[in-house]
Amino acid sequence: MSPSRSRRLRAALTLTVLSIVGGMLVDARAAEPRPWRITPWIDLDTGYETEAIVDPELERAAIPGGPFLGFTPGVVFQKNLGRRSTLEILANGSFERYFEDDGRTLSGLSSWAELTLGSRKLFYGRLAAGVEYFDDTGMETAERTGVGGRFALGLAGDRGGAEFGGSLRGRRYPNLTTEDDDGVLGTYTETLGSVGLSGWRALGRRWLIEAELDRQINDARDPLFDTVSWLVRAGLRVFTGRRWTTWFSGLYQLRDYENREAGLDQDSYAQAGVRVTRAIGRRQTVGLAYSYLLFIDTLESSDDSHRVNVLYTHRFGVPATGEPIRLAAATRSSGDPAVADGIVRFRVLAPDAEQVHVAGDFNGWSAAATPLSRRSGGWWETTLELQPGSYQFIYLIDGEATTPPRAATSVDDGFGGKNGLFTVPQP
Repeated sequence: MSPSRSRRLRAALTLTVLSIVGGMLVDARAAEPRPWRITPWIDLDTGYETEAIVDPELERAAIPGGPFLGFTPGVVFQKNLGRRSTLEILANGSFERYFEDDGRTLSGLSSWAELTLGSRKLFYGRLAAGVEYFDDTGMETAERTGVGGRFALGLAGDRGGAEFGGSLRGRRYPNLTTEDDDGVLGTYTETLGSVGLSGWRALGRRWLIEAELDRQINDARDPLFDTVSWLVRAGLRVFTGRRWTTWFSGLYQLRDYENREAGLDQDSYAQAGVRVTRAIGRRQTVGLAYSYLLFIDTLESSDDSHRVNVLYTHRFGVPATGEPIRLAAATRSSGDPAVADGIVRFRVLAPDAEQVHVAGDFNGWSAAATPLSRRSGGWWETTLELQPGSYQFIYLIDGEATTPPRAATSVDDGFGGKNGLFTVPQP
């Protein structure tokens, strides 16, 4: 990557980061102290993966292959800094043990802190920084440490949104040495920068489509690995009933090597998959996933891989210090939701909340498809046009499932809780 292009990228990222930080600091100064929320989780998976993408120098597969067992613990710490800003710290580890290839183990650790600032309208900004570590017991040169940062500016509405963002990361491989542009031998490092656009849109009650386009630059110590690439991601979520969700996803990357001769200066990577999950409780899910990977190297020879695995997730959702958000008392006579001529208005009082969503039969029990907008006095509100019929629903207050406090009718949800119930009459 040329020095001028590198300077322009860093200057753009720096300017955006400073503007977001300034706004967040102003908002945080006026904020009242809020309790931390802690949400730990555990992911378990097991399955089989075929071997692929062999490193010719090490004569080892970059993907070990064979039966495996995976374990991913994690925790999110979240604190409201003001009415429109939050601090979130994510820490997680990932461990995969393959039972062929001498019991090879892949492990990683990651910790990121992210600040989010939302406006009173639809705009928001995010700023994050973090550290990462990865190791592969079968490939000594794969061990790496990294630091990075990212930013995003977004616009979100009731049915969709769009986001512009970028990132800058540095990685160091302590067991890998190479020569730089001047022929000096040293530890291999690389700097990765990216900018891109992403968006999402709810299609009807049960469909959510997501897409992302990124332009990426890699400035490596070895000039032969300086690259510029395009990365495209797309996904479709289908919510079936209250407990079933299906994800279809795809990824494609086309990478150009800047300092290699024509004909040997391009490779590509593609991945596609499907995952089906079912909620078996308020905080547990099980699932089945399949993914296919295809890599085409600079000589246009290809390697592919198939992976099938069974998934289990347990999310504890335990608040830390202080009390959970309390909904202000309200009389049942006002009713929730209000229904008139097929238009349904959901309205809930949660003055300390940062985000409120409604989930029910009408949106496949999606936790993200139907957000409410903040109104004066601590109220949150949204309206939907629904077909005649009876519907169950709940609110999600900062991710916590909450029985609607003003619902005229409540029914058991089958897990020891209550759902609200309302009817849209025939015209």
